[in-house]
Amino acid sequence: MCGRYHVDEETAKEIEKIIHLTDENVRKRASINFQMQVSESVLERKSFREGMVLIISVA
Repeated sequence: MCGRYHVDEETAKEIEKIIHLTDENVRKRASINFQMQVSESVLERKSFREGMVLIISVA
């Protein structure tokens, strides 16, 4: 839909509020995804190190 729209002060504040809440939600999700990736990476390294210890102790 194309055209010009009049937005009063109250509507502009509501739009800004929705944008702010959406931005917060996106940032939280990105942060959670990043933390999960870091946790998985740490677990993979720990598992690898434990496997190395097991190989060394068997040999």
